[in-house]
Amino acid sequence: DLALTLLKCSTDPNQGVDKGAHTFTYSVMPYAGDYRTAGVIQAAYLLNAPLAAVVVQPCAGVNESASDAFSFVSVDVPDVIVETIKAAEDGDGIILRAYEAYNQTAKATLSFGFPLKSACLCDLLENDLSPVPCANNAVALTFKPYEIHTLRVFADSQKSAAPPRKPARRPTKE
Repeated sequence: DLALTLLKCSTDPNQGVDKGAHTFTYSVMPYAGDYRTAGVIQAAYLLNAPLAAVVVQPCAGVNESASDAFSFVSVDVPDVIVETIKAAEDGDGIILRAYEAYNQTAKATLSFGFPLKSACLCDLLENDLSPVPCANNAVALTFKPYEIHTLRVFADSQKSAAPPRKPARRPTKE
């Protein structure tokens, strides 16, 4: 037998909770072996956050001959998941957040679809910590098991009016 509970209705403190129409998406994915080799995490992302194609105008620095296929960033190992790509909160650069998902140390290369000017590791509040070398529009990072890395990148065509950033000071024990 297989059971699936989709709603848990409590009545305190809200008497009207969980009433009305609900829509759910769920999936059963049988597989042999373990979840890593079966690609369960990747399949879950495809189900819960499906890719959306967007038509955009070519940008300076992007290979225009590859207009039918473009990847903003790609990772060369399956256990590192790019979770977030967004504009930096201070407007200076692009923030990328990735994590190791298989409970093992991973050496990953993140390759970008545009020329990189520079990159640096940040904390979760986007304070710069240390520069990361860029080569061939890519950065290499080592992840500890389940570690999250936040990376600030600058496109080569992106000009920053801000002065060079200093690494955030870490609190000292007294």
